[in-house]
Amino acid sequence: MPLDAAAGRVLARDMAADRDQPPLPRSVRDGFALRARTCRHLQCVGEVRAGEAWTGVLQPGQASAS
Repeated sequence: MPLDAAAGRVLARDMAADRDQPPLPRSVRDGFALRARTCRHLQCVGEVRAGEAWTGVLQPGQASAS
C-alpha cells in the first residue's frame, strides 16, 4: 500500500523490527534541542556532531544545534 493511502488505518497485528535503526542510541538527523517558554530568539550554546553526545545543560532561551 502506498504510504499516502495508509492514513487512518491500523495494523491487524503487532510488528517488530529485526534491528534498531539507527544502530546507535542517538539521532542521525539534523535538528535542534531547545529550552524556552516562548518563541523568541535563542542563543546557540553548543553543537553536537554525528557520533558525539551532548554533555551540557540548556538554560531557558538556549539551544544546541546538531
